[in-house]
Parts: sequence; structure tokens; C-alpha cells
Amino acid sequence: MGCGSSSRYAANVEKEEEARISKAAAAIVAATQSVQPPPATPESLNFRRIMRDENARGALLAYCEREHSEENLLFFEAAQKFRQMYSMIDTTDEAQVERMYADAKAVVDKFLRDDSELVVNLPASNPFKKGISNDTTTTANMFDPMARIIHKTIEDDVFPRFKRSSYAVELLKSLPRMAMRRSTITESSGG
Repeated sequence: MGCGSSSRYAANVEKEEEARISKAAAAIVAATQSVQPPPATPESLNFRRIMRDENARGALLAYCEREHSEENLLFFEAAQKFRQMYSMIDTTDEAQVERMYADAKAVVDKFLRDDSELVVNLPASNPFKKGISNDTTTTANMFDPMARIIHKTIEDDVFPRFKRSSYAVELLKSLPRMAMRRSTITESSGG
């Protein structure tokens, strides 16, 4: 009589131990598997990442064109390209200096003059409202102050509207890395 209950007791203890081991193993597997972040939403788009990525900026530009407000982004890109092209110019090479002046004039004529084809909205302090003079000294960073103003305008005005558009949804589908990173670490209760 005592022997049968002992073997049942041992069998129950063994089953309980197996159940504890199974639970522990399941917990270890769950803890070691990578946690997938929730899907990104257009609201999670990161402005700086978009502005640094040519393809993502293309989506923003397409939105701006639909809204008839592409001049700011086009000017920003032209200013960045100008700075990159001429940051290492040899100022003793007259041909390079002339080419730089011609390119600066093209940027001014297209975006900064009051009568420009794609005039950007800058404060009254814009030094190129009337154009660029022959005695203007051109430098690689000559458009940087205006580009910073335009960058801020895009970030504060255009970008919030873009995030609510179908263009943002499509951008996230094709380039999910444009969303802000979210932490994948979850807090454990009672830890």
C-alpha cells in the first residue's frame, strides 16, 4: 500500500518537474527571440533621415510638386550641391572661379531674385533679391544661411503635411528605415 502511493508521488513530482522545465525553456526561447517593433507609421518618419537620403527626398519632392511648393526643396538641394561642388575649389584657377560665379548666378536667378522662376520665401535680408552683382565674391558656403532658413521652413511647414499624405505611406513601404527607431526592449513587471 505504501509502495504504490510512493510511486504515484514520484510520478507526480516528475510531471511537475517536466512542466517547470518546459515553462522555463519556453521563457528562454521567448526571451532570446528578437522582438519585432510595431510597424512604423507616417508619423514616425524622421525628417533628417529623409533629407539625407536622395530616394526619400524624391518622395518628399513629389509631394511638394503636387502641392505646388517644390521651390524650397529644390533650392535646398541646389545650395547643397553648390557647396559640395565648390568646397575644394582652387581660387587661383580663373576658369574654376568663373564657373563657380556662373553657377552661383544660376542659383540666384532661379530661386533668390524677387522675379525668379521658383522664388523662395526668405526674409527681407536676402542679399540676392535684385540678383548677383559682378563684384560679388562667391564662396562654397554663400547659400548656407538661406539654406538653413529654407530647411527649417520645410521641416516646420511642409513635412508635417507630408506625413499625413499617401506619399509618406508609400515611402515607409519602400524605405522603412526612414522611420525613427523605437526601442525593442520591453519593461518586465515586478523586475
